[in-house]
Amino acid sequence: MTQQHPIDVPDFWMSLFVAPLLPVLVSLPLLLVPHPMAWIVSATTIVAAVLGFVPWLVIGAPILWRHLKRCGARDDIPGLAMGGHVIGTPLLLALYWGVRYLSDPIVDAQVPFGIIMVCGVIAAPLWGALFGWLYADPERHSGRANPQ
Repeated sequence: MTQQHPIDVPDFWMSLFVAPLLPVLVSLPLLLVPHPMAWIVSATTIVAAVLGFVPWLVIGAPILWRHLKRCGARDDIPGLAMGGHVIGTPLLLALYWGVRYLSDPIVDAQVPFGIIMVCGVIAAPLWGALFGWLYADPERHSGRANPQ
């Protein structure tokens, strides 16, 4: 049996909720810059947070919990988040659109699927890296959990 690592539950949930919001908070001042590229960057982080927050919680929380329990906080969390996005998001969207199709047979899901997948390819590794950084900060974990 593999070694079980303790999980600091409040830090886990704080890191899970703050990781998607941090890029939005950092990019909000870009809305004041009078340049279209700054607006696009800020809008992308906002759209990614709006579209990806629920899948991040539904798919990411169990994956990250299990990974931290088995392996502890390591540097492979961004790749794990990307894998969860690539595998889990299409399944979650297929379930959503399948249920929606039962009520409205004329549902065009190709455009929203593309937007969600493209935003997620950027957001999932970024949010995973931020989650790992927030959760594994050794100064916050001094004496509370098992820091790596």
